[in-house]
Amino acid sequence: MSKCFGKGWEFLASELDVDMVTVDRIKEDNRGDARAQIRAVLLDWRSRLRHKATRSALWGIICKTNDLHVNWEDVERILL
Repeated sequence: MSKCFGKGWEFLASELDVDMVTVDRIKEDNRGDARAQIRAVLLDWRSRLRHKATRSALWGIICKTNDLHVNWEDVERILL
């Protein structure tokens, strides 16, 4: 899933209600590896929301996130 996103993934983190301290820690822990950073944000979201962290919930959040570079074809293939 992380390969579906490019620039602006921090906006997705914000829409997933991942606080900036956590985002900063994720960036530090995965310095230079954007895919690992995105994966960590998605895992954080899933661990906090558990059963509410569904594919359809993620789809809705991705669709409303401005300034996020998305490979829509891959996202649709994975989520829909």
